[in-house]
Amino acid sequence: ALLHTLFSVIHILLKNPDIIHIHGIGPCFFSWLPRIFRPRMKVFFTCHGLDWQRKKWPWWASRLIYLGELCAIFFAQYRIVVSKELQKYFDSQHGIKTAYIPNGITAIPPREPSMIKKWELTTREYFLCVGRIVPEKRLEDVVKAYLLKPRRYRLVIVGDKAAAGQYMKDLIKKAGKTPSVIFTGYQFGPVL
Repeated sequence: ALLHTLFSVIHILLKNPDIIHIHGIGPCFFSWLPRIFRPRMKVFFTCHGLDWQRKKWPWWASRLIYLGELCAIFFAQYRIVVSKELQKYFDSQHGIKTAYIPNGITAIPPREPSMIKKWELTTREYFLCVGRIVPEKRLEDVVKAYLLKPRRYRLVIVGDKAAAGQYMKDLIKKAGKTPSVIFTGYQFGPVL
């Protein structure tokens, strides 16, 4: 990812657009390049999360990603965050103002439950977790809370099984043989 970002920034510098918009803290490690080599180019940065805090990184990678955060602070002229918590973090930890622009969705009209019948689900009678299945999402807490007492509704966890590795295996083990906890894997479009 680091090399890809470096090559992408170099490519952008050669194309010389008016704006470069970098998504993620790690890639901002190279935000100083446009400020030096294309001073009129505006550098935008969007923070979706504090990636250096994620458990998946070894300590040296975490520090490198944190350097990306510092570069975003010093070199990006426009800083965007997707949550109020991130906005508070940048203000309290670094004393900088950010623009809060939450992620948006296109509202989808309700559909007949025929697409979810393969999991024996019916409309509005299940708990749903959708997202990347990674340790920092703490889905083990969701499973544990769900299993504390018997529930009428099922727990449906939608996300990637392939990339989650051991964490996914641990979640499935934690759910045990409980038929009311369902792991669907990736789901897209109307099914989602």
